[in-house]
Amino acid sequence: MPFDLPSDWMALVTIYAGKVGLSLLILVLFWIGARVARGVIGRVGRRDVNRVDLYEVLGSAISLTIIGFGAMSALGTIGVDVTALIAGIGIAGVALGFALKDIVSNFTAGVMIITFRPFVRGDLVEVSGAKGQVVGIDLRNTHLRGDTADYLVPNQNILSNVVTIEHRPPAGEDADRD
Repeated sequence: MPFDLPSDWMALVTIYAGKVGLSLLILVLFWIGARVARGVIGRVGRRDVNRVDLYEVLGSAISLTIIGFGAMSALGTIGVDVTALIAGIGIAGVALGFALKDIVSNFTAGVMIITFRPFVRGDLVEVSGAKGQVVGIDLRNTHLRGDTADYLVPNQNILSNVVTIEHRPPAGEDADRD
């Protein structure tokens, strides 16, 4: 026989099958919790149409955080030492932060744009030679729809350059009025 099984191998299988089953249950419950949290935030976001982008980003971040906690809990339930894993994730995060500096600065700029709302969907914006109507704002880019082309402007460019904003008129107001 290539390897020796302990005499009480059936007891080991029973113990670990229970741990694996419980960890899968924990993971499923956290996944359901993440979906519920994202749904609640989405429902709140639909009430505030001016900050749809903020609620979309917030929902995604909370969902990923809940699933991450669930994965760590599930691994801990199986018996994996998650302290070393969490420390490794922290060190990798710092290294990736330096390596992905531009992405991190675009992410931070995207959070600031979504939070402070210097412009909203529908406004006419000109930045870095790109001019168009804002059709979407995410954590990396702002999507502008121009007359002849679409533009994806990195959010860091919006914060570091002069931006011309022509706000759309509020609903019910005549756009041609002086």
